[in-house]
Amino acid sequence: MCINAQPSAKLGVLDLREVNFSGQTTVPLSGEWRVYPGEYYAQERIVDTAGLFFDPANGWYGERGGVFRKQQTGIASYDLTVVISEDAPNLSVKIPIINTAYKLLVNNEQVASVGKVGKFDETSEPYWEYFTRSVKLSPGRNNFRLIISNFDHHRAGMFQPIVLGEESHMNTIRNLRVGSVLFLTGCLLVAGVFALGLFWFKTSDVSGLLFFFFCIFYSFWVSTSSYVVIPSLLSDWTWISVIRLEYMTLAFSIIFYGYFINATLKENVKSWIFHLCTIISLLFISVTLFGEASLFTMVYPYFIAFMGIIYFLIIISALKLALFSHKLTWINLIGYTALCLVIVMRVLTSNGVIPEYKGLDVIGNITFIFSQAMFMAIMFGRKYRDTSLAALAASRTRDDFLNTMSHELKTPMNAILGMATFLEKSKLSNSQRDKLKAIKSNGESLMSLITDVLSISEVGTGKLKLKNTVLSIESCVDSALSLSKQHLNKEKVKFTSYIDPKLPKHVRGDSSRIKQVLMHVLNGAFKSTSKGVVELQVKLDSQDEDKVCVRFELSDTGNRNHDGSASSSFSLFKVGSLSGKSQKPAEGEMHMVKELVELMGGALEISRVNTKGTKVVFTLALQTFDENTNRRTRSMFTGHDVDPTLKVLYAEDNPVNQKLIVLMLDALGLKVDIAKDGNEAVEMATKKYYNIILMDIQMPVMDGLEASRRIIQNSSARPIIIATTANLAEVDKRKCFEAGMNDFVSKPINQEELKLTIIKWQGLKKYLDDSDDSIVKLSS
Repeated sequence: MCINAQPSAKLGVLDLREVNFSGQTTVPLSGEWRVYPGEYYAQERIVDTAGLFFDPANGWYGERGGVFRKQQTGIASYDLTVVISEDAPNLSVKIPIINTAYKLLVNNEQVASVGKVGKFDETSEPYWEYFTRSVKLSPGRNNFRLIISNFDHHRAGMFQPIVLGEESHMNTIRNLRVGSVLFLTGCLLVAGVFALGLFWFKTSDVSGLLFFFFCIFYSFWVSTSSYVVIPSLLSDWTWISVIRLEYMTLAFSIIFYGYFINATLKENVKSWIFHLCTIISLLFISVTLFGEASLFTMVYPYFIAFMGIIYFLIIISALKLALFSHKLTWINLIGYTALCLVIVMRVLTSNGVIPEYKGLDVIGNITFIFSQAMFMAIMFGRKYRDTSLAALAASRTRDDFLNTMSHELKTPMNAILGMATFLEKSKLSNSQRDKLKAIKSNGESLMSLITDVLSISEVGTGKLKLKNTVLSIESCVDSALSLSKQHLNKEKVKFTSYIDPKLPKHVRGDSSRIKQVLMHVLNGAFKSTSKGVVELQVKLDSQDEDKVCVRFELSDTGNRNHDGSASSSFSLFKVGSLSGKSQKPAEGEMHMVKELVELMGGALEISRVNTKGTKVVFTLALQTFDENTNRRTRSMFTGHDVDPTLKVLYAEDNPVNQKLIVLMLDALGLKVDIAKDGNEAVEMATKKYYNIILMDIQMPVMDGLEASRRIIQNSSARPIIIATTANLAEVDKRKCFEAGMNDFVSKPINQEELKLTIIKWQGLKKYLDDSDDSIVKLSS
């Protein structure tokens, strides 16, 4: 919009005959209007030519003691004669905010009326509203008469001039202004919701919540102070409600934005500055809410000036921070500066100090919104990255700790259980055999407990991965029973078990986890039943081409703890219902057993039996296994016995485990060389070729991973390297494969498992060595 600085009214006359209103030309009706202080001239023609002449946009004047000076209350009539040419188009006037009630008449016809104009406080009613109205002007002289009354606001009159322009262009300007306000309000609300989303994602950082509240209050202030959009929508609001809303929303905006800055720069800007701003803002809000309009409108400019100084100092601090410390502060600094300029410009415009620059207002607000949104997004990204890195570091630390604990606990347990197994085969007296049995059973219980502790940590972090090996359901049940029967009172408790003959002989799944679940439910039943019956039934629930669903039912007559607290005898889960209805464990206490069952595709239910006993039912979804395919595979790669000509090297730093492996391999007909650390294993493998190397992972001097890499790198004929480790987590397996290892044997080492592993790899190696083809093709 182009506002011509030319013509200006002289002695109550404004000559616009030379003005071309086509295009975007608008003319402010500024200059010397004829003023009649204290008079209400509406319809009657003013004939007195000895009036006073003032520009109504420069303030409110009245006569006091024979001297004309500014005053803030009362009534005055302004009169202006506008002369236009005969070819002037249809024109409209844009009327700004006028404190606080007025009428505008053009050629004695009322064009606009806001509030109720009166000569006295009792007959006057204030209101605020922008207007753009079309006016009917005749070629030649036209009379503009403006009657203003104010008995409420501290500053009376209007502070921006009435503007005259071509009708369609003025309507376009009006629509653009209303649209810009609505657009800014929408941008603020979107930015606020964005900030709230960031806060919702990470509630420990309150900066997002503070910016959300700032956007809500600031959007209200934009809507009330710029074109008064909200009061226009809520026409029943009184003027005092509108102005209180405007002032209070600005004060709340200052409070929340101050604390937003404090949250983002709390280590670099003193907090007491924002606390001081909050105290002063709350005092201003109290005055606005409970004081007279003339009081809080008088305080308003001083409040804005004080806040302007404070935020100017904050901008200086942020500038220093941006220059010498945090480069990201430049983005925030741009937002601070834009917001301060917008608020200062609006205040100066509303007080008539500077003309209205709507384009700069919109640009400033948009710059502020996007700079703050970008700042929060970058800060959130950085904090999320730092948090993720910290969580990753904590996860690695935990994994390292668990791996170390697993190795340190399982390594001696491997020696204890292994030696106990070999000792059990010796000639012992009945008393010695009973003591050895107690050592072995309690050692197995301790090993089970160690496995549970490590499993709980894996389940809790979602890192537990199931194996997919061939297993026998009957063998899993027998193994779990052998470890759990130590808790059974055989003299007073009758135990029965039934395994459905329809169950397939072999399936695929994780045998160790199935045993783990069975051990826990059996232990709970055996411990809680001092007298009565414990019954286990394993049935085929359903079967198709790919899956076998197995149902396990365990009933007992034990008196378990049903009061809602954790049972000491069944500590991993509990029965939480006193009714006879089945209760899903999701309604009780969830622990590792439930997680393991669900991880294996099943479900767990616990119910009361005959007011006393307990029935535990769980299902497992296992994969089917083709016995014919297994036969063909085993006949191709394996035999029934270990090849006694194999050359074996065992790298292990624990002397007892060294002796244990020597005993195990000696029983299999194999001789083994021992290396006490990884470095010695590399030296021995370089001097002598070994068919199979058993490699411990955690050893002094050089660990098993590095030793495996060097052996593979230095060997002309690649040996089979089998890891003997207590750590079988997925990450550890990946590290072993990356180092070039071929297989795993978990501690405590079971002789039968070790035998099958050696047979598997000796058969594969023999098949590959005997093949004449450079590329072996396996038949189906």
